[in-house]
Amino acid sequence: VRDDRFVQPFEDTWTWNGDSLQVGFNLDLGSVRVETGNTVADAGTRARWSILNLALTEAGPQCWRGRSYDPETLPLGLIPAGRVALSVVCRDDQTQVYEAAIPWTVLGARPDELVKSTGLAISFNDRDDADKTVQHDPSALGLYDGIQPWDPDAFGWLLLERP
Repeated sequence: VRDDRFVQPFEDTWTWNGDSLQVGFNLDLGSVRVETGNTVADAGTRARWSILNLALTEAGPQCWRGRSYDPETLPLGLIPAGRVALSVVCRDDQTQVYEAAIPWTVLGARPDELVKSTGLAISFNDRDDADKTVQHDPSALGLYDGIQPWDPDAFGWLLLERP
């Protein structure tokens, strides 16, 4: 990410409000949710999606699950460094490099599941004012399909192929 001024005064749930990267995944993009009245059976038709906020905070790199299809199954909150490898480096040339290794199980896949495609949405958030109360010039560049950027049904497709 090229950014003339790195500003991230937040931690935890508010990291999206500073310079950060938000990534949304929907493991079941295109699935149809069924509502028959049988809550147990219907729960199995929900798309597995979550949105992760990646940021370099004063406490170091953080991966925070900000939204989830089911907070009991995929809890909101800090994802420990032992579960997600995250590096954010601020370079002298006014760029930030985000690198993350996110296991499919962190996104809701079963350990034995082979993920062949996923819905994907990405937003680069830019903050130029360190004032924590007011964001005078918020901006974001996003990759998603649709008007509502965090609608899991509107995420773009990422197709994966085995070598």
